[in-house]
Amino acid sequence: MGNRFQGLAVVRAQQKWPRLIACERKWDSGLDAHADGALELDGNGLGLACSTTGTIKKVRADAAKTQEHYPDVRVLIFATLKKVSQHTKLRWAKQIDDEFGLTLQVMSREEFVDWLLDPAQSDICRDQLGVTGFPREKSTA
Repeated sequence: MGNRFQGLAVVRAQQKWPRLIACERKWDSGLDAHADGALELDGNGLGLACSTTGTIKKVRADAAKTQEHYPDVRVLIFATLKKVSQHTKLRWAKQIDDEFGLTLQVMSREEFVDWLLDPAQSDICRDQLGVTGFPREKSTA
């Protein structure tokens, strides 16, 4: 399940931040995708860490690895299958900024559910998740 989620999370993150490049799944030094700061105009790298565990403990561990192995990263994106409220996301962002100097963006369960319900993702639902029904049409209202 973790590898399947990681693959989906990388695809979703690349749609939002196209400069991200997927990392190999093992021995990745903490990131699942990375945009190298050397290739950015401002020199600031971007990193994606994915986990089925949605806790501040896991975010801290990923932030520590990122800081150690990817010193160019200034924005850490944390993707999780768990529900994370906006209140909790803001609290985590402050903690990660205070402790590691990283800007934290959290992609949680609701974002993935909404994304996969978009009819444009029907191929992903079918091919990656085995869901054969077409997702609901989005309301235009």
